[in-house]
Amino acid sequence: MTPAQQQSPAYSLSALIEAVNITLLGGFLLFLYFKKSLTLFVRPDYFLFTLVIGTILMVIGIANVAIFIYKFIQQRSLKQKFSFDKKTFFQSELLLALLILGIFMPHRSLSANAAITRGIDQNILTGTSSVKPLKLPDSSQAYGAFIAEKSKSFTIADWVSSLAVNPEPEDYRGKPVSIDGFIKPNSDGTFTVARFVISCCAVDATPIGLPVDKPIGMFKADDWVHVEGKISIKDQGGKRNIIVVPDSITNIQQPQDPYLY
Repeated sequence: MTPAQQQSPAYSLSALIEAVNITLLGGFLLFLYFKKSLTLFVRPDYFLFTLVIGTILMVIGIANVAIFIYKFIQQRSLKQKFSFDKKTFFQSELLLALLILGIFMPHRSLSANAAITRGIDQNILTGTSSVKPLKLPDSSQAYGAFIAEKSKSFTIADWVSSLAVNPEPEDYRGKPVSIDGFIKPNSDGTFTVARFVISCCAVDATPIGLPVDKPIGMFKADDWVHVEGKISIKDQGGKRNIIVVPDSITNIQQPQDPYLY
């Protein structure tokens, strides 16, 4: 038997482990899909794509494992030894460990710390995010009537989009607010009701939110709340910004899809 035959990838332990890892990676994607955990990682538009990729990876991985076993059984009379590449083996084992962690670790949405790290204070009320533009009336009179009628149904993303179109705080004074989000503590003891907007996946998530004129009190970071109230105006660093004056704040469960698009 030639050295080339002895080093054939078909009989390499590393090749077998790689095939198993491909199978497990595909299985992990399918696991997230059927567990309905993909909402924590990608936007709904990519669910079908993830399902297809996971299925393809599983088919390829299982096929490679089957080919390995078939050729090993076919040639076992030659008493061929397995080749072993340490570098490839340890890389494969690292991927395997990450997949196991991915399956058994709790799946959570992005947190208040992530919002602070990604610069939520720069995105609030500025429109510097990937929020889908809100369709608003052209005339100022129609715009005012639209806000008065629709503002209570606005999500945080709708508020940010509206403020990007018309940043004048006075136009929003007294308008009703009804929003859901998680709590991001502010340095002055108050808090912001925040959400993440994603364009593709959690990696590109942008934090947005509305500040609430109330001490954080019994609430804590990452608590999900429903806030009802009205818009007021507050001077902050020489600028007039809108702020929510709450009538009620209620703890709620994190929604199955915690992101906005």
